[in-house]
Amino acid sequence: MEKPLLGILAGAVFTGLVQSSAATVGIAIALASKGFLALEAGIALALGANISTCVTALLAAIGKPPEAVRAAVVHIFFNIAGVVLWFFFIPQLAAFATRFSPSEPTLAGSTRLAAEVPRQIANANTLFNVVNTCIFLPFTAAFAWMATKLVPDKPPAPGPIKPAFLDPSVLDVPSLALERVRQELARANGIILTMFQNAGKALRNDDVEMMRSLAREDDKIDYLETACIEYLSKIRQHNLTSAESEDHQNLMVSAIALENLADVIETDLVELGVSAVRISHSRSQETRRLTYELYRSVENCILLLNSVLKERNQIAAEKILQYDNKIKSIQRELMVRKSTRLGSESEAALKTARIEVSMSDKLVRMYSLIKRITEENVNLEPATS
Repeated sequence: MEKPLLGILAGAVFTGLVQSSAATVGIAIALASKGFLALEAGIALALGANISTCVTALLAAIGKPPEAVRAAVVHIFFNIAGVVLWFFFIPQLAAFATRFSPSEPTLAGSTRLAAEVPRQIANANTLFNVVNTCIFLPFTAAFAWMATKLVPDKPPAPGPIKPAFLDPSVLDVPSLALERVRQELARANGIILTMFQNAGKALRNDDVEMMRSLAREDDKIDYLETACIEYLSKIRQHNLTSAESEDHQNLMVSAIALENLADVIETDLVELGVSAVRISHSRSQETRRLTYELYRSVENCILLLNSVLKERNQIAAEKILQYDNKIKSIQRELMVRKSTRLGSESEAALKTARIEVSMSDKLVRMYSLIKRITEENVNLEPATS
C-alpha cells in the first residue's frame, strides 16, 4: 500500500467484487481507525473505488436504450478522468484533507493517526468528488457529444410502418379514438395511392423489379390494417352511442377494404404486369388509350377517397360515385373491342388480350372497393348506372 498505483488497483478490484464504492471507503476508514492504514494509502483505495464503481453503471446499462448506455459512459469517463487528474496530486490532496480535518493534538503516534486518519480519508473522498464536479461541469456538452459518438442511436429496425395516429391515451373517449382511426386509414390510403401510381409507371415501362418492390408497400398496409382493427377492438370495450357504434362498424369495413385494395395492386396487377412483359406483344393504340383512361379514373377515385376518409367530404364522395358509369362504359368498350378481334389474333395477341381483360377487371374491382368505402363513410345514395 506504499505505492499509490497499487492502492488504486486494490481499491478498484475490491469494489468490482463487492459492487459498492461506499463499502470500500468504509473498510478503508475502519482500517485507518485501527491504525492499519495511512492517509495516502486510504486515498489511493478511495480513488480505486471510484473507478470500479463504474462497473455497476455498466451492468445496469446492459440491454437498455442508448440514452442509458450514454449515461454509463459519461459516468465512467468522469470517474476515470478524475482519478487520473488526482493521481499526481495525492500528497497535496492528503495535505489539504489534513489541514481541514479535526486534529487530536493531545494524542501521539499510532493512536493519533487512528483518531485523525478516518476523518481525513472521508474528507479527501468528498473533496475528490466535489472538485471533480466543479472542474468537469463546464464540459457537460463535450461529454454528451463524446457519449453520443461512442454510443450512436440504434438504426431503426427493419419492418413495417408504425401507426401515426392510434394514440392509446384517447381510448377512453371513443369519439376521439374513432377519429384517430379515420386519420390512420386516410394515411394508409395515401400509401395505396403511391403504390398505384408506381404500379402504373412500372406497367408502362415494363419494369419488373419496380413491380415486385410494391410488395414492401403492401406490407405496410397489412400492418396498418391489423393495427387499426386491434385499436377498434379496444374502442369497442367502452360504451358507445348508436352513432359511434355505426362509425365503428364503418371504419372496420373500410380498414379491411383498404387492405384488399392494396392486395389487388400488389398481387393481381403485378402478376398480370409480369406476365405481359414475358409475352412482349405490342398492344394497339386504342387498347392502350382505353386502359390508360380506366387507370386514370381509378387513380382519381383513390385521390378523392382521401378526403372521404379524412373529412367525410360529401363532394368528393359524389365525384367518386359519378365515376361508376364512366368506368363501366370504358370496360364495356374494351370488352367489345377484344371480342370482335378474337378470331383474327395470333397466339401472343390472344394471351395479351386475356391479360388486358383481366387487368380491366382488376381495375373495376378496385373501383368497387373504393365505392364501398365511400358509401360506408358518407351517407349518400349510390349513383345509378
